[in-house]
Parts: sequence; structure tokens; C-alpha cells
Amino acid sequence: MLKMLCQSGLMALTLLSATVTQAQTSAHVKSLSVQGTTATFSLVQDKTHTLPACVNPDTRQLWSLDITSIQGRALYSLLMTAVSKSQLVSVQSANNCDVLAGIEQVAGLTTEFDHSAPQVVSDGGLVLYQGNGITKLGKVSDITGNTVSYINHSGWISYFYRHVRGDELMFTDERCATEPYGNRNAFFTTGERTTFSLVAERYLVQKQVNGNVVQLNKQAGPFYSYGFKNGVLECTNMNKQNWEIPGDIYLLETVEHPLCGNRVCVIK
Repeated sequence: MLKMLCQSGLMALTLLSATVTQAQTSAHVKSLSVQGTTATFSLVQDKTHTLPACVNPDTRQLWSLDITSIQGRALYSLLMTAVSKSQLVSVQSANNCDVLAGIEQVAGLTTEFDHSAPQVVSDGGLVLYQGNGITKLGKVSDITGNTVSYINHSGWISYFYRHVRGDELMFTDERCATEPYGNRNAFFTTGERTTFSLVAERYLVQKQVNGNVVQLNKQAGPFYSYGFKNGVLECTNMNKQNWEIPGDIYLLETVEHPLCGNRVCVIK
């Protein structure tokens, strides 16, 4: 088998589940995105097989992966290798949309070296460091939005979620000086807004009181957040500005980030 592959000029790496169905013709990866616990991607060549009935027409060219499962992580790692080495990818369908509604789920992947394309071998590239900028965490393999994928010391694909802006915080006092509220665990930073110094770079998580999280009662108002007013960033009454108050807002507290330490991770 190996001899036949070598004679044809292709070396295939395959990872399949026990329930492989239809396969897509080999093509390069066109797009790749990671949101929370799922990854979606598309290939340069459109799908030609019969799609599952659950597929939404608007997302018919996408494939989905659950990157929390052992098989999903292995498939994603294989996919990232294909992207980094410009390999061709063939996808086997699970014939369902169980990972993401409307998006076809992957059952298996096959990658092939594309000998028609120039191969670039390099040890360079971006590296993810702890907040001290010294301790290496791994080589960056992909950056999509706020999600950074990197190869950790064990050789597995891991993820770091970058900071969001401090103006996404909410406060219950007019000086924005009380404990902040927010709807997710994240690094908050002033970014380019150097006039905003109250919320310095820090990692905030949902605070627990007596073992329970504290949710904001949106009916109690008013609530305040940082925003621009006449070109100046200041603490502003959200109710008077008719800003939308999002749902599921929780009390936050500052802790040390388990990956980065006391400062946001560095990519360089």
C-alpha cells in the first residue's frame, strides 16, 4: 500500500470514526474558525455529495468539529497540520448536524501532500509566551478573532482566548469604581485607549459568594459603563444613553490567569 502511494506521488494521513459515510474530493482549506468548543471550516472546492437534510443552505459549505472530544481534537490537529503545510484535505461526513445546528459534522479527515505546490519548510513563526514575555507556552498555529491556537509542550493543540476591551464592563456606581459586572471570563484591558486607567490589564472571572455566582438584577439600575462622550472616554449612565444591557451579567473578580499569570499572554 505504501509503495503504491509513493509511486502515485501522494502520502495520505487518515483519521476516521467508525461511521464514515460520503467523502468530499480533496482540496485546500479555504476558511477556519474556532468559537468556544467548536471549530468550523470550508474547503476551496464546493461540496458535491448529497447533503444531510439538517444542513442550512446558508452554511452548506461549512464543516463542524467538536474540539472538546478526543476524536475532535485529533481531527482538528490533523486539520491544522494540513493548513500549515498547504496539504489537500478530504472530508468524510457524519451525515448529521449534531455539533452545530445547520452545519454538517465531520466523521473523518484525510490529508494528502500536494506536490504540485511549493513546499516551505521553516522553524520560524509566532510563539505564545506567558505575560512575562519570557516563558514559552508553544508555537502559534492559528489566530482567529480572539482565539489563539498553539501547540503546547505535549504536542497537543491548545487555545488561548485573548482580551476584550474594558468598555464591555458594567458598574453600579456613577464613577465606575465598584466591582465590575460582565458576561464572560476574559482579560480586560484599555487597549489603545490610554486615557482609560481604572480598568488596567487584568483577568476577571465570575465571582462566587457562598458557592454561588452573583447575577446582576437588570431591573435595579441605573448601570454605568465606559464609553465615548464628546470624544472623551468616561463613565456613562447606560440607561440615559439607551445602551442595551445584555443578559446573563455576573459579578466579576480579579484572579491570576492559569495560563498567562498576572498579565495577558504575549505573542511574538
